[in-house]
Amino acid sequence: MNCEHASNLESVFGRWPPFHDAEVPRLSLDRSGDEGPTLDVVVHASEMTTAIDAKGYYVLKSNTEVSFRL
Repeated sequence: MNCEHASNLESVFGRWPPFHDAEVPRLSLDRSGDEGPTLDVVVHASEMTTAIDAKGYYVLKSNTEVSFRL
């Protein structure tokens, strides 16, 4: 994988995280650049544990926002 800061993300999760349930709070498409269009995507990623909190929800850990530029 060619990802400039992949090691930073892997240090948070201990591996490359799956993003299948991640929330996408922001998208930005810029078609005006001289080098072609870019798509910036911000993803809120977390890891669900088997622990349950007092309200009956699964406890999440490693909550972080990840930015991708494509």
